[in-house]
Amino acid sequence: MWGKGAPNPWQLMMMMKGKGKGKGKGKWNSGPRTISKAVGEKIDKDATYTGTVERFSKFSGFGFIKMAQAGIVPGDTVYVYYKSIDTSDRFPHLVKDMEVQFGLHKYKSGNGTSVRAKHVCLKGGSQIAIQDDLDAQKKEFVGGQNLRYTGTLKFYRSKSGYGYVTMDKGFKTTETVPEDLRVEEAEVNCGGKKPFGMKDIKVEFGIWKTKKDAFKVYNMTLPKGIPITKDALENRKITSPTLFKGTIVKNMWRQGYGYVEPAAGQKIPPAVTTKMAAMKKETEEKGKKVTEGNVLYFRSADIEDGKWLKKEQEVQFKIYTDDKGVGACEIH
Repeated sequence: MWGKGAPNPWQLMMMMKGKGKGKGKGKWNSGPRTISKAVGEKIDKDATYTGTVERFSKFSGFGFIKMAQAGIVPGDTVYVYYKSIDTSDRFPHLVKDMEVQFGLHKYKSGNGTSVRAKHVCLKGGSQIAIQDDLDAQKKEFVGGQNLRYTGTLKFYRSKSGYGYVTMDKGFKTTETVPEDLRVEEAEVNCGGKKPFGMKDIKVEFGIWKTKKDAFKVYNMTLPKGIPITKDALENRKITSPTLFKGTIVKNMWRQGYGYVEPAAGQKIPPAVTTKMAAMKKETEEKGKKVTEGNVLYFRSADIEDGKWLKKEQEVQFKIYTDDKGVGACEIH
């Protein structure tokens, strides 16, 4: 799955050339379509629409929905990104011919404005939850789909999309299973978000057997079935429900992070400002001057879905603390 929003311009260019993820035939190579100002003005962001999934690439993380309502968007087909799916699946995706309901929103990027689906769910409003049922039909499990084992994640590389888990000793299995098992992107349960690089983490998982008799990790989580999120690993805690105001200093979207400077005159807790100053000092000691004032770090995953943040843009956000310091989240 791609990092933030739609495929970026480089990825789209590669797809157009048939070299990137999402490679296929015909219209499958196209990304979100740019719309005119007149079309954009007709988009009702509060309306609910229905349609049928025309196609969706699970591992590229995007696809298209054929709208039941004609004349709303060009070609009656709307782009959908995995982050816009309302789902309880660990790896959000849609399947061809699935009937769904959704809203529409305009998305601005360097290529212009496009229209995309948001809050995609089943007709009637239910969350999409298809992964376990599809797995039950397609996968062969060691000891059953719901049987769980424990072990240590040696490493997971997000760019390569795989890692290895060492299973704890003492488990009796119905088949001879190797001590080290490969885990792939679709089986890293990050609560519906893209897996990130990690290592030396205690985990819980199932085991499935491929058609070539290879054993692999299934639905890997933290112990007790907790999704592997940075919030869980770093003990993230929202400082208060207060919404703060600020300005974007940098958005390094390719790297997946940025900085926001809180507006002056706000009552930010002293413990937060102390950590902000410490973070600034640490960053500058690495030879990276961020800003003259104190700033908060944010990750791309903490930006409201469908939003593109630019330098000097005014935003609102909440503040959290974790084991590494402080940051901004729920940015909009």
